[in-house]
Amino acid sequence: MPAFLYFLPGHTAKPSAPDLAAAGLAYAFDGPPHARHVAHGPDDRPGVVLAQADQVDLLDVGFWPDRQTWQKHLAAPGAWIGRVAGDPPPGPADLARPQQLQGHLVTMADGGRWLAPVARGLADQEGTLAYYVALPQASTLDETGQWTAGDVLPRWGPLWAAALDWWDAKGGATVTDAEDGGARAVLDFSAAHEAAALALGANYRIGPAEASTLGLFTPAAVRQVLDALVDWPTLVRWTEDRKKKDSPPTPAASSAPAGPPASAPDTGPRLPTSGPSPSACSPPTP
Repeated sequence: MPAFLYFLPGHTAKPSAPDLAAAGLAYAFDGPPHARHVAHGPDDRPGVVLAQADQVDLLDVGFWPDRQTWQKHLAAPGAWIGRVAGDPPPGPADLARPQQLQGHLVTMADGGRWLAPVARGLADQEGTLAYYVALPQASTLDETGQWTAGDVLPRWGPLWAAALDWWDAKGGATVTDAEDGGARAVLDFSAAHEAAALALGANYRIGPAEASTLGLFTPAAVRQVLDALVDWPTLVRWTEDRKKKDSPPTPAASSAPAGPPASAPDTGPRLPTSGPSPSACSPPTP
């Protein structure tokens, strides 16, 4: 099975979870990785070679320069990333996390179909397009003693922030937000790519280095991922359905409007205290 290999110089044993986090490689593994100490790695120093445990047999974990290709891991200084020479590059099926966030399938520059998660979801509620938090939230007691959905779990905080930035960048900020002094975000080229890598990393064992190595990104592909993050395809379908309803019926115009995504909470839109205040939005024109 196609897979990525990783090399950490200076380690003599399997790195712990804190070690992987400190090295910037925690994202690359679901559970403890396979690890093998080698006397010489791609930088000619001793260290450990790592691989996802359920993807690579332990006997195949090691450093063999005649049948592997390696390059510096530019997003994790000191680490290296490699592959078995001649193997096809890992794809979405090889890198998928055991549990994935719901989202939209997008075709990346490698030709693969990748599931880009929705963070800021949209749903039709009695003819009004409202948004809800599609990321896992902590359940908390409110002032009346009732359980309610609270803030986004800390793990997903950066992804929620990226979704809000992209929505603002697309012109989705409300007048109330502006009056409260909120500045609209404008993502530059690099920041947009970082946000797209963060989004795909929620559902796959990849980061910026893997996205670059696999050639996943073009500006158009990045936009697709970020549009999925704010549920833009749902907005487009909702707008098209409204236009069909407002126009005279024709034999071809028989499709029903799209309903709320399956991930919408039963209680309807509920925002964390750190997010924008209104739950209903006047969507920008797609």
